[in-house]
Amino acid sequence: MLDGATQTLCKSERLNSMTLISRLFNEPGSQSTTIFPVRAIYKTVERTDDSPAVRVLMSVPKRKLHNAVDRNRVKRQLREAYRKQKSRLIEVLNEHDGEAMLVALVWLDEAVRPSDVVNQCVARLLNRITESL
Repeated sequence: MLDGATQTLCKSERLNSMTLISRLFNEPGSQSTTIFPVRAIYKTVERTDDSPAVRVLMSVPKRKLHNAVDRNRVKRQLREAYRKQKSRLIEVLNEHDGEAMLVALVWLDEAVRPSDVVNQCVARLLNRITESL
């Protein structure tokens, strides 16, 4: 079991730079994998000295979930599931020197799912991403 410090999701690990987001979604080289109700879009980039190994973005479209309460709950579930499962992905990326990864988790369903379903989907998505490396 990991200690509490490695299972955090701090602000530096979140993908909030518009330039990095546009690189992820607009430039070639991005890959995608889906396990319903979550799609992961990811891209490997060069790693700067002080940047984290993985930067993640959670997206729940208003088109899918109209109520803000539901969107916030799903984003909270996605963050928690990623926080618990990210260690394996970070270990694999640390083996590849100089590489970092941008990941976007996008919600596809029009309903809120139980947390255990979201946890399983995110775990399977992160396993697929690590296998593709």
